Amino acid sequence: MGTWILKLPLMQNYPLIQKKRLSIKAFSVPDLIPQFIQRFFTEFPVLMGEGKLRSEEAVTEGFANAAQAIVNMLKSGSNGVGKPVIIVAKE
Repeated sequence: MGTWILKLPLMQNYPLIQKKRLSIKAFSVPDLIPQFIQRFFTEFPVLMGEGKLRSEEAVTEGFANAAQAIVNMLKSGSNGVGKPVIIVAKE
């Protein structure tokens, strides 16, 4: 085992994991897409139509405010409410 593994912050306990013969298993959302994609496209539009799910938007008006809207989105991270929408012009 190389010493470089021990320097990684997430692998500090690697010798203990190896000694106890523990298994580490992770999953990624793309791994689950084939299993749930058909169900999503069947159920999601119905739930949106019934109003059981809703989408919130953080609306900013005007092209001149677009840069600040993007900065606000990046600063808020996961605490931001809604999808950022910039209205450039109204018809």
